[in-house]
Amino acid sequence: MPEFIRAAVLYGAKDPRLEDVETPVPKRREALISVEAAGIRGSDLHYYSKERAATFKPVKPLMLWHKFSGFVELVHSEGFS
Repeated sequence: MPEFIRAAVLYGAKDPRLEDVETPVPKRREALISVEAAGIRGSDLHYYSKERAATFKPVKPLMLWHKFSGFVELVHSEGFS
């Protein structure tokens, strides 16, 4: 498992950056997914262009992720039960 992964991180309106971040370790009932494709939705576009969606303003930096698919790399030792 690599020590770092590449992530798209949004720091503010129209300020996305590709960064190497520590590979997350799955917690109970979680899995680590190697993303192959991802899509965006309206709220992502609002975060990108206006730093908010309706009245919600996320804490920065923010990693956008919606509707993605990929391969399971690692599952927590307790699984999903």
